Amino acid sequence: MSCSSWLGVAGLVLASCKFPPPPDVDFEDGAVDAPSGGADDAGCEGDDFGFVVSNIAPCDIPAPAGALDLSDIVSIDTTSGTMTTRGNMTIPIPGSALRNQGNGTMVRVVSARSLTIPAGEGVRATGTYPLAFFIHGDVSILGALSVAAYGALPTPAPAGANSTCGLGSGSAGGGASSAYGGGGGGGAFGAAGGEGGNGNLQAGGAAGEPLTTPSHTPLRGGCAGSPGNAGATAGGGGGALQISASGTITIMGTVSASGGGGGSTSGSGGGGGGSGGMLVLESATSVTGTGQLTANGGGGGGGTCAGVPPSVGLDGSTNSALRASGGGSCRFGGDGGAQANPAGGNGAPGASGQAGGGGGGGVGLIWVRTSAHTFNGTASPSLRTLPL
Repeated sequence: MSCSSWLGVAGLVLASCKFPPPPDVDFEDGAVDAPSGGADDAGCEGDDFGFVVSNIAPCDIPAPAGALDLSDIVSIDTTSGTMTTRGNMTIPIPGSALRNQGNGTMVRVVSARSLTIPAGEGVRATGTYPLAFFIHGDVSILGALSVAAYGALPTPAPAGANSTCGLGSGSAGGGASSAYGGGGGGGAFGAAGGEGGNGNLQAGGAAGEPLTTPSHTPLRGGCAGSPGNAGATAGGGGGALQISASGTITIMGTVSASGGGGGSTSGSGGGGGGSGGMLVLESATSVTGTGQLTANGGGGGGGTCAGVPPSVGLDGSTNSALRASGGGSCRFGGDGGAQANPAGGNGAPGASGQAGGGGGGGVGLIWVRTSAHTFNGTASPSLRTLPL
C-alpha cells in the first residue's frame, strides 16, 4: 500500500486579521469573528462541524487529511502517532496531533475528510492516549474498530486505558501470599464491579465503585479490576474512543471498548475483571446502522483449589450483549456486566482449602450525540443519548 494515498492534507486558510470595535463573538468556539460574520481570524477547523464538538476545543482540531481508508491497517498506536499495516509497515497517521482536553490529559486527535473501515478489516488502537477522530464528512465502519482490553492487564493496553482509578478498581483479595485467599474486586466505570469471593479464612476484595455522575467529558477509559491474592492478575479496563463527524456515522460492523477477563493462578484467588471503557459518537446528521457498539465488562478469574487447574475469566464480548463468564475453577469468578445486567457479578466464596473467585467488571459508557439517532443494532450497555 502506498503511503501517499493517506496524505491528502487540505490547506488551512487563514482570513486576514481585522480588529474593528466592537468585535462579534462566535459562540461555537469563543474566537473573534470578522465584522462580516465570516471566517474566524483563528481559522478554526471545528467551525465546520455544525455543532460544538466534545472534549477538544474547535481551534485545536488539525487541518484535515483526505479520505482516511483503513483498509490493510491492523493497528493504531496513539503514543507514537503511527499505524501498522498488515505487511508490518509502520506509517504516520495523517492529520494527527496530540491535544489537551482542558483538564491536563492528552488525546490523540485524527482529522480527515472521511473515515472508512471496509468489511473484513479489523483495526485495534493501543497506546497511552484516548483516540478521537474528527471527520469532515461521513464515517462508514463495516469492519471492526477496537479499543477493547484482551486478557489480564494486557500489554499493550488499549488506547486511553485508565491507570488512575482508585476506588474504581476495588481492592485486592486478602491473604497476601498465603494459599487459597480472596478473589480481587471487579473494575467499575458506568456500573459497579463485583465483589471478590472470600477465600480460606481470607476476605475477598471490595467491588469497584462506579462514577457518581457519568459524563462524556473528559474522554477516558474504564478501570482495571484488582488482583486476587498470591498473584492472580486483574483484567484490564476498556479504552476510550470518540468519533465526531459533520456527516453521517454508519456502524454496520463492530466498535468496542469492552474490558478484559481476570487471571487465575494455582493456589490463588481469582483476579477481578476489567470494566468497559468509553465510546462517544457524535454527528451533525445521524448515527445509524445495524452493527454492534459494546463496552462490556470482563469476567472474574476463577478461585482455585487443590487438583483443579486455574481458569481465567472471559474477556467482555465485543460483538454481543451477552455477559462474559467468570473463570470456572473450583470457585467461579463473577460474570462481567453487559446490557441486561450492567454490574459485574460477585465471585464465589471458597471454603477450607478453596480460594475465592474474582469479581466481574461493570459496563462502560456509550454516548451518542445527534439530532437523528437511528442506530438499530446491538448496544451493550444501552446507549446514553445527548443533544447536540
